[in-house]
Amino acid sequence: MSTLFWNARIWDGARGFSPGQLQVDEGVFVQPGGQAHQEIDLEGAYVLPGLWDSHLHLLLLARSLGQVDLSNCRDQFELLSRLERAEGEWVEGFGWNESHWDNPDLPQLEQLDRACDGRPCWLTRSDLHSGLTNSEGLRRAGITSDTPEPAGGRIACNAFGQPTGVLADLAMHLIQRVIAVPDRSRLKRLLVQACAGLHRYGIVGVCDQRIKDQDDGPLAWELYQEMRLPLRIHCNRAAHEDLRQGPRFLEGDDWLRCGHVKFFADGSLGSRTARMRECYQATGERGLWLTEPDQLKQGFAHAHALGFPVSVHAIGDEAVGAVCRLLPVHPLDRIEHLQILDQNDLVQLGPASAVASMQPLHLLDDRTQADALLGERAHGYYRLASLQHRGVRLAFGSDAPVASFDPWLGLQAACLRRRGACEEAWYADECLSREAGLWAYTRGASESLGWKRSGLLLPGWLGDFCVLDRNPLECPWPSEVSVLRTVVGGKTQFSL
Repeated sequence: MSTLFWNARIWDGARGFSPGQLQVDEGVFVQPGGQAHQEIDLEGAYVLPGLWDSHLHLLLLARSLGQVDLSNCRDQFELLSRLERAEGEWVEGFGWNESHWDNPDLPQLEQLDRACDGRPCWLTRSDLHSGLTNSEGLRRAGITSDTPEPAGGRIACNAFGQPTGVLADLAMHLIQRVIAVPDRSRLKRLLVQACAGLHRYGIVGVCDQRIKDQDDGPLAWELYQEMRLPLRIHCNRAAHEDLRQGPRFLEGDDWLRCGHVKFFADGSLGSRTARMRECYQATGERGLWLTEPDQLKQGFAHAHALGFPVSVHAIGDEAVGAVCRLLPVHPLDRIEHLQILDQNDLVQLGPASAVASMQPLHLLDDRTQADALLGERAHGYYRLASLQHRGVRLAFGSDAPVASFDPWLGLQAACLRRRGACEEAWYADECLSREAGLWAYTRGASESLGWKRSGLLLPGWLGDFCVLDRNPLECPWPSEVSVLRTVVGGKTQFSL
């Protein structure tokens, strides 16, 4: 079935938009002019290649849609109020962030016990690197004052040595392992819902990342194979898996392919577990190594020997510096986040460096906390213009459900470094050009994953694009862009 999309302004991948038309036949672009079974007038709207989210957690995003939404709570009392209305044997919530609260104090165990009516709870912080449970949750997980902290994890305790219910990084698995995974039929419904949400923003493909030492990877791969979602999925593998078994790198088809091997160097800034060269301000902490550099080196060598590129979470400047020195070995090696970059490490980077897989919206979500924890070192936070100037390859994503998967707000964060006119740009010298930002959401993202026919509007390439109501290169605020239509493989998956 051939479809002609005409009366459009089409992005040329570099300078701007020009009048033109697109034709898709059997899921790929063809040279316009042949017989078309259907013609669609785009009424002069702006057309981009379909956007990619180069870093999100698709299965977690779907699961979060079925949990209590704590993302916009203003304080602990609003959080507790929402828990009171929750259903289920376990009260699961997602998205709290005390740095956005009027009062950053977390609720006590007794308050959580009352709000959950004695049921256990597990409330994941927005950064996925810490969580909060109550007395019943601690009991079911077997966590007491005598429980040793796992390597790469933290169990918060009060002055009397009693657990407070706050668990960070690898200590989170003590709770997560006793919570039942939703049944497959419910997961499938939530995945369809997540996919529809992505299409509304023009997203046609994603890189589904792994969570440290969780075993959801095989389940995700099975679900994606069964469902054949109308979404291009690059599904990473976890470093702790037996890489000699299961799918190989890029095994699959134009809808689902096996991806990189995911490693974690450190934690997150918000949970104060990102590994820093110097202590956080007002604390004596430097964060955690989730995987020590020597172990990372060994893990990279094993993955590379089996033909896999690696994808490495690194946020703190010490972790980022260590990973920069170890990569790349494979041309598709990626550093995820690359959040706090020291000047001495920046000058070592260039076109041959690992791909910088970054999530621009984090710089708006974290700016207040970064200033408080890092002081002047916050200037090293998401050095996008500096990386662009040095020719480092950029690929953009959202880290959803950690942050919104709205790529237009992400583009605004990257290029303007502020949410609106009343806010000053945060380190404005690091604002990225809009052309580079769009490239990082389109061809830069798909190319970083090894997808050779995605991200450009060329004959023979996958027939994916999005239609916009305005020019994202010229409008004052990219976050105001509306997607009118999203087409994947020549089929409209979303239309206003």
